[in-house]
Amino acid sequence: RDEWADRFPAATHPIVALRGAPARFPILEEHNKLHRYLVWSDQMADKRDRLIAETLPNGKFVGLHIRNAGDWENACKHVDQSAGSQMMASPQCVGYSAAMGTVTKEMCLPSRQSIAQHAADAVRRIGASAVYVATPGDPMLSEIQAAVGTAVKVVHLNASPQMDLAILAQSDHFIGNCVSSFSAFVRQERDARGKPSSFFNHGVSHLSPSIVHEDL
Repeated sequence: RDEWADRFPAATHPIVALRGAPARFPILEEHNKLHRYLVWSDQMADKRDRLIAETLPNGKFVGLHIRNAGDWENACKHVDQSAGSQMMASPQCVGYSAAMGTVTKEMCLPSRQSIAQHAADAVRRIGASAVYVATPGDPMLSEIQAAVGTAVKVVHLNASPQMDLAILAQSDHFIGNCVSSFSAFVRQERDARGKPSSFFNHGVSHLSPSIVHEDL
C-alpha cells in the first residue's frame, strides 16, 4: 500500500485507469474483505434509491440474478470438465476448499422451475412485497409472477449492469448464481453490509463473514 501511495499519490493521480483486472480471478479468499471499501458515487446511489422508490412497493424485496442466455448455457456445459469442485466464481458458495460442496450443472444453469421456486420460497420466508430481477437474458417475469402470486410485484428494469448491481445489493435477500462473478460482486457488497445471500440449487445460506467468520 505504501509503495502504491508513493508511486501514485492521490493528489496527482486521482484516477488510475487499468487495462486489466488488478487481481486474480476468481478473487483470492483474503481479498474479499476489501469490498467494504467500495462506495457507489452519490450520483449512482441517488439514482438507485430513486428507482427503488419509484418501481418497488413499500416493504421488503428479493433480488434475483438470473443467467440463462446462450453464452451462459455454453459455459455451463463445461461444468463436468472443470476440476469437479470449482468453476469461475464458485468459491463464493462452495468455499475455497470446496468444503460446502462441489459445483453442479444445476447450480450453474438452474432450471426455470427451480428459479421460480427459489423466488417464491424467499418471498414467503421474509414476507417480501416485491422481486427485482436482474439478467442479461430472459427475466422469466410471467413464471416468477405465477410462483410468487399476484400480491407480489415482479420488476425487471433492463437497467445498466452497474445499476443492477447497486439495486441487488440493497435487497432484503439476494439469490444469485454460484458460478457468476456478477453475483459474486453483489454477494461481496452484501457481506460487507451484513446482508444475507443464497444461491440457486445450493442449500447453504450465507451471511456476512464479519458476522459469522471470514471463510469466504
